[in-house]
Amino acid sequence: MKIHEYQAKEILKNFGVAVPNGRVAFTVAEAVSAATEIAGSVWVVKAQIHAGGRGKGGGVKVARSIDEVRELSSQILGMRLVTHQTGPEGRTVRRLLVEEGISIARELYIGITLDRARSKNVVMASTEGGVEIEKVAAETPHLILKEVVDPAIGFRDFQSRRLAFGLGVTGDAFKNLVKFLGALYRASPALWEGDDDPAGFTWIDIGDGDGTTFAWLRRGALPGGDSDLVVIVQNLGARARRRYWLGLPVEGPWRVAIDTDDRRYGGEGAGWRQPIAAVAVPFGGMPASAVISLPAFGTLFLRPATD
Repeated sequence: MKIHEYQAKEILKNFGVAVPNGRVAFTVAEAVSAATEIAGSVWVVKAQIHAGGRGKGGGVKVARSIDEVRELSSQILGMRLVTHQTGPEGRTVRRLLVEEGISIARELYIGITLDRARSKNVVMASTEGGVEIEKVAAETPHLILKEVVDPAIGFRDFQSRRLAFGLGVTGDAFKNLVKFLGALYRASPALWEGDDDPAGFTWIDIGDGDGTTFAWLRRGALPGGDSDLVVIVQNLGARARRRYWLGLPVEGPWRVAIDTDDRRYGGEGAGWRQPIAAVAVPFGGMPASAVISLPAFGTLFLRPATD
C-alpha cells in the first residue's frame, strides 16, 4: 500500500494516535489557507511524495510567518524532489502537508513491519533513526528494539511496556507511549477484518460464460480513498484469457501488486506486463473498466496506482 504522510496521519488520528494538527494543500493558496486555519506562529511545510529522505532533499521547511508559508509552498510545489529512495529521476511534488510547529523535547522512532521469516508483524522502536535507520540497523543493531506480535493474540500491553522501558521513557511519558503504541498497532487492521462489513467484499460480474473466471473487490476498513482497494481476478481455466474486459471501482492507472504467474511464485512468467488504464466505461456493476490478459490458472491482485 502506498499512501502519503497526510493520509497516514488521518488514519492514525481516527484510531486515537496523537498527531500534529495539519492540512493537505494542492496549491499555494490552499497552503496559506491551511496555515491560517491552523493558527500559531510556526508551521512546517512538507512535500508529499512516496519516498523517504524528503527533509534532506529540501522538501521539508519551517515557516515563521504566513508570507514564508506562501514563499516556501511556491518553491516546493512542482519541484522535482530527489532523495535516496527516488533514484536520480526524483518525484514531482504535487501536494503539501502544512502542519503546526511543535516543540520537540526528544525524538523516538517507532515502526511496524512484517518479518517474512516468521510470517509475523514486528513492532520496532529506537532512540536513533529517522532517515538514517538503515545505517543504525547495519552498524548498531542493538539500538533497535523489537517485539514480535503473535497474530492469534495481537500486540499486548506488556510488550508496549517493555519497549517503553527499553527506550528509557519514564513518568507520564511512559504511560502516554504505552497508549500510543497500542493505538498505533490497532490502526493497521487486515483486509479480512472487513469480512463482516457489507462494504468490505463485492463480487464483480465479469460475465464469464465458461464459469472459470472470477473477480471480486476487497475494500479495507481504513479511510483514505482508493489506496485501500484491492481487486482480485482469478482464472481457473486451462487457457489464458486475452483482452479480458474487467470492471473496476475507479478510473485511472492500476498496478499489478501480485501476479501468481510470475517466476518468483513458480509461474511461467507470461503474466500481465503492461500498465492498466481504467476508463470511465461502466462494466460488471463497476463505474470504470479496463482490458487485461489473464494467464491460465493464474490470479492477479490489482491496486490503484496513485501518486
